[in-house]
Amino acid sequence: MRSVTNSVLVSMTVSFKSLFTSRKHKAALVSAALILVLAVGTYAYLQSLPPAAGPKVTLTSPPIEFSTEVDKAGYQYGENITITFLLRNTSNDTITITKPTRWVIVPDLFPIPTESYLASPEKGVRGYFHFGFSITHQNGTEIWKQYSGLYQTIYTIYIEPAGYVKQTWEWDMPLPQGVYYIRGILYCEIPGAFALSILETPTITITIT
Repeated sequence: MRSVTNSVLVSMTVSFKSLFTSRKHKAALVSAALILVLAVGTYAYLQSLPPAAGPKVTLTSPPIEFSTEVDKAGYQYGENITITFLLRNTSNDTITITKPTRWVIVPDLFPIPTESYLASPEKGVRGYFHFGFSITHQNGTEIWKQYSGLYQTIYTIYIEPAGYVKQTWEWDMPLPQGVYYIRGILYCEIPGAFALSILETPTITITIT
């Protein structure tokens, strides 16, 4: 009888240990699954976030808003600098932007990514670089300044209310280490002006290390 009792106790002990071990395994699996789901969810959330924007400056001169933005404030020597220009219609009427020169975009040699909304004609909007900019060293030396095209030919683009034209220039010429100032330049005739205007944004400061 004692032998039978001992056998039952041993059997119960083994069963309890197996149950405990099984629950530990299940808990571990559930925890691992939760961690995996959390990691996947976090990654998906981070991927859905817009990329971090760099310094941006804006000039508002009704009926237009002219902005210049770089992808970040600090660069390593030889690193490309991405400069984005945005011209937006802030009025309730379609505006006419007249450019006195043509800075032709050659996709194979001179690609300029262009995005537009409620702006026309398509060929004019995407066929030319509409902006300009300057880069000045902290010692006052002007590294670059250009805002007009080679072809002295007038063209016109139309931007409807809330419409815009955005273009990006990839500066790939290495700049020596130091501090630099970038300004966007828009050379055109705008509604309400009786002559050509040169509009410049405030300055963006960047550092090359």
